[in-house]
Amino acid sequence: MIDIEKIKIIANQIVDIYRAKLDEKNINASGKLRDTVETIVEIRGNKIVISLNLQDYWEYVENGRPPGGYPPPPNIANWIKIKPVIPDARSGKIPSDRQLVYLISRKIATQGYEGRFPLKATLEDPKMNNIIQDIKNEIVAQINQYLLGEQKI
Repeated sequence: MIDIEKIKIIANQIVDIYRAKLDEKNINASGKLRDTVETIVEIRGNKIVISLNLQDYWEYVENGRPPGGYPPPPNIANWIKIKPVIPDARSGKIPSDRQLVYLISRKIATQGYEGRFPLKATLEDPKMNNIIQDIKNEIVAQINQYLLGEQKI
C-alpha cells in the first residue's frame, strides 16, 4: 500500500503557502481560517487525492460575495467582536453593536464585497511546482521499492 503519510508530509507545504498568502493579504479576523487549515491525503480507487480542509466561510474569503440578501447577523456580530470593529461617531452618535451589525449587513447586501483569492494565489505560487514534483518523486520511489521487493504496497 502507498504510504500516504510520507505524501502528506510533502503536501503539508501547501498549508504553509496558504497560511503565508493569508498573512500577505492580511486576512486574519479571528485566525481560525489560518489556524485550522489542514491537508487531507486519500487514495480513491487508483488516484491519490490531496485536498485542504478549510473553515466553512473560506468561499466568501476566496470569492467574495455579490450584492443581494443579508448575511447571517450572528456571523457579522461575531466578526465585529473578533476583528474588532470600532465604529465612528457619525452625526454625533456611536452605533450600538446591534445597529453596527445591521449597517455592515446592509452594506454587504447592497454592495457585496470583493474576494481576496488566497487559495488561487496558493495554487499559482511557483513553489507548487516543486511540491507536485516532490509528491510524484515520492510515489515513484514507493512503487520502485515495491517492485524491487523492498516494501509491500
